[in-house]
Amino acid sequence: MPPRARRKPLPASLSPARRELAEAVRTLLDDAGGSLRSVANQIHSSRSALGRLAAGQVGYPDKKTVLNLLRLAARKNPAVTMTEEELERLVQQVWDEDPHVARPAGALADGGTTTAGPGTPHFA
Repeated sequence: MPPRARRKPLPASLSPARRELAEAVRTLLDDAGGSLRSVANQIHSSRSALGRLAAGQVGYPDKKTVLNLLRLAARKNPAVTMTEEELERLVQQVWDEDPHVARPAGALADGGTTTAGPGTPHFA
């Protein structure tokens, strides 16, 4: 198993849902191995986006990013036991804890997306 990265402790002010998701992301980052930048590149994300997820600083976590992280971690470390369903549940709990959290255009509360929604740009 790769060595655990040194990270700042999570703030005490985080809600239980955000804390649980951030801890899961931290574990998956450790399981994926490599630098934050390397992991981000492998899952087509950014270093800063992963850093914010691991710190619990994301108002609306991107389900695709966290699922890609899980898949990478599982490929690199067969001992990963978290399932996609468990991770989706954590993301959903963060989304549900505050109905006023702004969601991306076209995002549904269940994590799905519409093909186009109000405010969604259309290009010819």
